[in-house]
Order: sequence, then structure tokens, then C-alpha cells
Amino acid sequence: MDLHISRDLELLIQEKVESGKYRSPDDVIRKALHMLDEWDHELDSRATAFKTEIERRLASGPATPLDFSELKRSIRKEVEARKTGSQE
Repeated sequence: MDLHISRDLELLIQEKVESGKYRSPDDVIRKALHMLDEWDHELDSRATAFKTEIERRLASGPATPLDFSELKRSIRKEVEARKTGSQE
């Protein structure tokens, strides 16, 4: 395999080897590819979970509109109840 990388990446690889964390440029690249593979699997897993959740929600029926005025009344009622309850 013939591999061409930018000067910036080459310097990064050299820095990693010089840090002592990696024995060779091959080790750096191997680790980077391993992490990329893990990242791809994680993204695939998240995408699958997201699609499953969308399907579950769509299967639960149509969305119902939210009545904001009723929501505000409910919140105000809850706030008042807490105020009254905490003063006793």
C-alpha cells in the first residue's frame, strides 16, 4: 500500500512517536485507525438507536397539538401550590 499524507499529519505522527507513547509511526497509524473504526461503530449504533426511536414514536400515533395556554395555567397552578405548601 502506498500512503501519502500531508506534512501536518507527518509532524503529528512524529510528535506522537517522540512523546514515547508509541514505538513507531506504524503504531500511531494503527491506533488512529483502530479508534476510527470504534468511532464508526459508535456512530452506526447511535444511528440505529435513533432510527428505532423515530419508528417507535411514529408508530404511537399522530402528534397532538400542545395547548400552551393550558400548559401555562397548569404551571401557574403548580407554582401557587408549592408556594402555599411551603408557607405552612
